[in-house]
Amino acid sequence: MTKSARRRRNKTSDTAAGAEKATPLITSLPFELVAEVLLYSNSPADILSLSRTCKHFHATLVQNPVAAFIWKRVRAQTIPPVPDPTKLGFSEPQLANFIYGGGKCTQCGKHTDNMYTSFSARVRLCGDPDCRQKHSKGLVIFDSIPPHASWLPWIEWRNTHEVPSEIPCSITNNSVSVGGSTVYLTYVRDQLLQAKNEYNKAKLLATTLDKYKQGKQKYVDGLEGWINGCSELCGWKWHFRRLQKITTANSRAQVEKFAAERGRDKTIVLDTPTIVRLLREKLLDFEWVTRSDLEVLWSEVEADLTRIESSRANAKIECSRLRRRREVEQLYREMDHSQFDCFPSLPQFRKLPTLQAFQDSDLDVESTPWRNNFVDTLVKNEVREWATKTVQAFSELPGYPEWPSTKTLVHLVHRISSRFICTRCLKSGPKATRNRSFTFRQAAHHICIVSEKGNKDQWSPRNFVVDTKATAVITRVLKAAGVDVEEQTAAVSQDIMCLSCSGFIVMGFDAMVQHSHRHDDMQFKLPAEEELAKFSDYPATPGITAQLMQADQEMKERRQKASFACKHCVPNPLAVREAEGNPDGKVPQSKKKSKAFNFDGLRCHLKEKHKVEEIADEDFLVFKESLKEWGA
Repeated sequence: MTKSARRRRNKTSDTAAGAEKATPLITSLPFELVAEVLLYSNSPADILSLSRTCKHFHATLVQNPVAAFIWKRVRAQTIPPVPDPTKLGFSEPQLANFIYGGGKCTQCGKHTDNMYTSFSARVRLCGDPDCRQKHSKGLVIFDSIPPHASWLPWIEWRNTHEVPSEIPCSITNNSVSVGGSTVYLTYVRDQLLQAKNEYNKAKLLATTLDKYKQGKQKYVDGLEGWINGCSELCGWKWHFRRLQKITTANSRAQVEKFAAERGRDKTIVLDTPTIVRLLREKLLDFEWVTRSDLEVLWSEVEADLTRIESSRANAKIECSRLRRRREVEQLYREMDHSQFDCFPSLPQFRKLPTLQAFQDSDLDVESTPWRNNFVDTLVKNEVREWATKTVQAFSELPGYPEWPSTKTLVHLVHRISSRFICTRCLKSGPKATRNRSFTFRQAAHHICIVSEKGNKDQWSPRNFVVDTKATAVITRVLKAAGVDVEEQTAAVSQDIMCLSCSGFIVMGFDAMVQHSHRHDDMQFKLPAEEELAKFSDYPATPGITAQLMQADQEMKERRQKASFACKHCVPNPLAVREAEGNPDGKVPQSKKKSKAFNFDGLRCHLKEKHKVEEIADEDFLVFKESLKEWGA
């Protein structure tokens, strides 16, 4: 024998040995022992559950005719006894599956273990009130059997009238009577419409109508017996549910009485896992909870109560802590941020000494008010102190000496030319590059978008560096606009044209600050209003990018339409004119037609052809027809 053949043989023997070990020992029990164990069961539902565990027990209990006596004996000793299956034409396993098998809800289609609401019409409903309401609205009433539904079962009277299930019904000439009195019939509308459609379709030809009637005749002949059998099952189910309610009520009353004697809250005791398990086990056998049962299990109940009380106490502490945090957040939103040199973000605001001590305390803000003029003044002073330290820390970043308090000029950190970059946010990738340049107030209020093992709120001036590109471009723009750099604190309102880009890129001041990161030495021009007025084909759409990036369905539909054009692909007429040495001459008209893109295609185009990683408002234009359609 070769080595490979020996290896295959050993592998086969190991697999067989493993399969033999994996076989459950219970499947090797003799049938007599299995039957003896199952005869102690109190419901056919237990045997049905066992038969569904594996093929062995399904063959032993369902397909084996010898096992019928097990089902029959257990059915007879069920409380209350289950009716005889022969009245419905079922075998013992079929009846157990019909009653206890569960299935899909007729209305919503979800699986439920509930019994049929109507056995005759095979209507099963879950516990959702909407499904029961829909079922009630979908019922129709007739005074006799419709000719097109002579074979269709109706809902048993136990579900519609107060007629005892022991009184059988009789059918005579499509009229149904119970105890000599004619009764109304309640059908399910969907089933009735389906039966009517089948009847009308078969009625088109005499041959198909005869064939249809012959196929339904067996159902017509057995309809009376089926309705009577299902009515008996409904009566059994009513007694079954009533017995469940009585058992549950008496068991809960015994538990409440025992809990009161021990000085415990009855509602908490009833919620303990031990009592819930005890009530469920007793309910399966329709046995009442006794005092001896509770005395045996009371030590476990006490352990459950200790865990529940501890959990509820912790939950109460946590709720109180969250209320204090909400109070701090409310104070944060009520304060006037503009009266301070800078204002911290909410995570940094919570770290102020007074607010930190308040949040760490055990004060119940619902019963004890904590805010007054003294607290508000104390918090404002702490914010001012924090702002002073922040201004000092940021003023040291550019390398300037300490700012003299006697100077009348605007502090360097408050100048519009002072811009900062968060080094921690740069680690998050391209998505952070668009909004990475901050003014001083924005930097002080900044919350990092990157989380490093729970250190998301670790704000510090040391996380920022001077944005040299933006600062240099802003300084040049302000000088070109004739504005004093040392006294300017607000953005200029004039539009700026980028000459470093090949296309017609015109933007506002704030967009220019972010745009400056695309070039090492951004060249720009401040075009006059009469010059910009000549380019009506290039409408400005500020804020359109942020709007289109939203996740709602309307924005998704807008992004999918070919409503956008790339401005980088259209030559800049003013730049061409200056390159030709004729800055005051006639503006040349571009003969190049703009290609239409959808938004995602435009982003790919900008990235591949123009190396624009992050799209912005100045990179594209929206066709006028789309703007009118959107109401922009």
